[in-house]
Amino acid sequence: MHTLRPRGYQTEALAAVADELTRVNRTAVVLPTGMGKTVVFSHLIAGQAKEGKRVLVLVHRDELAEQAKDKLHSVAPDLSIGIVKAERNEVDADVVVASVQTLARAARREQITGIGMVVVDECHHALARTWREVLTHFGCYGVDDSYMTPDGPVIDMWKTPTVGFTATLARGDGLGLGDVWESVAYEKDIEWGIEHGYLCDPRGYSITVDGFDLAQIAKSRGDYAEGKLGDALEAVNAGPVVAESYLEHAGKRRGIIFAPTVSSAQHFADSFTEAGIVTEMIDGTTPKEDRELIYKRFQHGDTQVLANCMVLTEGFDAPWAEVAVIARPTQSAPLYTQMVGRVLRLFPGKDDALVLDVVGIAGQHKLRTLKNLTKVPTNEGESIAEATERLAVEREEVLKGEKLKGERKAAAVEMFSSSRSVWLQTKGGTWFIPVRGGAVVLFSPDGGGHFSVGRKMDRQSGEWLYKGVTSLEAAMAWGEQLADEMDPTLANKDRAWRRAKPSQAQLDLAIRMKLAPVEELEAMRRGALSDLLSVHFASRSLKALDSAAAEQLRKLVA
Repeated sequence: MHTLRPRGYQTEALAAVADELTRVNRTAVVLPTGMGKTVVFSHLIAGQAKEGKRVLVLVHRDELAEQAKDKLHSVAPDLSIGIVKAERNEVDADVVVASVQTLARAARREQITGIGMVVVDECHHALARTWREVLTHFGCYGVDDSYMTPDGPVIDMWKTPTVGFTATLARGDGLGLGDVWESVAYEKDIEWGIEHGYLCDPRGYSITVDGFDLAQIAKSRGDYAEGKLGDALEAVNAGPVVAESYLEHAGKRRGIIFAPTVSSAQHFADSFTEAGIVTEMIDGTTPKEDRELIYKRFQHGDTQVLANCMVLTEGFDAPWAEVAVIARPTQSAPLYTQMVGRVLRLFPGKDDALVLDVVGIAGQHKLRTLKNLTKVPTNEGESIAEATERLAVEREEVLKGEKLKGERKAAAVEMFSSSRSVWLQTKGGTWFIPVRGGAVVLFSPDGGGHFSVGRKMDRQSGEWLYKGVTSLEAAMAWGEQLADEMDPTLANKDRAWRRAKPSQAQLDLAIRMKLAPVEELEAMRRGALSDLLSVHFASRSLKALDSAAAEQLRKLVA
């Protein structure tokens, strides 16, 4: 069987999936857009086909089924692949590609039998009820009473191995995916892809549109409501401002505009066209034939920019696209990652990617922008690779004991302060994140070469969870993930309670302990006062835990 040879990390992913399926039934692979999720699951499927097993590939929309088939054939042309959607019902192929949209109808899914593995594309969608019904039917959760007949289960296997693939194993509505995916078998992030030359290095600029105030935009399911966003963007005539910025930063480069509504997408297309940028608009109602012609004009350069309303966030590959205009401000990390991912693919002559974030008057609202797409905080116009290099130089200076200018002298301190998590320092210099009843703690036992992350709960001994981590960034990431799992309410800087007035009990406790002059304590917000109390208690608790390690880390960042 002919297949495209996998890269080294893709081979690692396949081995990790095989190993993980010996312990769990449903596991996931997380790879950024452009790093070959299709290659991995094509090899996975090809391996199953060699063993005589049939595979079901699930996509979340009918229109993505054909794209998935084309991608599979481009990697493994010998695979026998059928489509199940609308009028097509090719249920006898070795590999069946079907949309959950179609298989939501019991009559359609019951025609597909003998499935030995299920592969789920864009598996962050799988928490929805319809997805769970489909996965349950095919044995991904095992067999329950509702799927039994007098002759036994209606499916052939007690459990069907299930592997999900996505660029971001998170949902925009904040709901967890632990009930669906039991583990993550393999994961690489955007920084890794850029560092190893598999993704373009993006740099970002913010576009401020006068009069566009996100504080006035209603929210729906934890993010800004698309309709209200679109109305607000058109009301302040954002199109010409964004077009001017595009000409300034992107010039003749081809790009994609992500707009919140069809009307606002057309508004941007008209404004760009008036500015001399050849732009076309597509939406969910654009006929397939017209859409294919638009894509061809975009590919050949006859059209410079595509404006769309949430059509091109998933299942669309245009590696020649170099610019992403995020004219749909969002607080959703998954959505933002999907949009930016459209321009990160490598292409001949494409040196980097450009991200233009339309932020308006963002204020304290936690917008996703290129600055917080990754763990590496970027400056305006700075690429992720440049930011990584800058931080590495700064960290090297710190490790050598060289002092940086300013009151906060260490680059490491800046990394902690720029994090979205509440990193605090004990009086002895140990970094920690407060959680209910204790703290997540970061140590450097050897003074900076390696890091360890643990937790110390009240009246309990400490527990090391991650040892021998070779970079401060990775250790911070592990600590932040652990703190979020334990107690996101305390661990996150952006929680609304931090801006409220402190409770009287909290204020009385701080006054009684004489943590600061009374007038200073009374002027504090609840978050600042909570941090002060956390430092006080952690300084006592962590001193007993490991004072030697704390001293090493103190030297690193002092």
